[in-house]
Amino acid sequence: MSLTVDGNAKFGTGPHTVVEGGVDRICVEGRFPGRVGVKMLALNGDRKEIEISGELVGSGSSAALAAASLASLVTGLDALVQDGNHTIVDAYSKTWTGVMMHSWKPTGPRKGPTQIGSLFYVTQGYTSRWVQNDFSVTS
Repeated sequence: MSLTVDGNAKFGTGPHTVVEGGVDRICVEGRFPGRVGVKMLALNGDRKEIEISGELVGSGSSAALAAASLASLVTGLDALVQDGNHTIVDAYSKTWTGVMMHSWKPTGPRKGPTQIGSLFYVTQGYTSRWVQNDFSVTS
């Protein structure tokens, strides 16, 4: 099983790496004259950052079809940035719900076309940042 977003392989066949960050508590700090210490008010909206990186792989029976396949993956990632919340499932069946894509960018140059057998491949490295807001923190 490969990396899926809402049940679809939006990132293609990969390979992909998912790195989950720690919880970032959003709070307001207040200092008052004549008092020692800091008053902290925890706000709703704890969040966790997730980074997904890897290779976008476009394939086809010609170099032009492989490039078009890669272009459709890029267009799909652009659309995810403007969408709402998603569910991500990695190759090990770990699931993150309520996840929103913050940004994505290509890393390095596009490689290819490379022909293996009767198929052509075009690849592009990428990294994406996601924010998970819909989870509960237990103490």
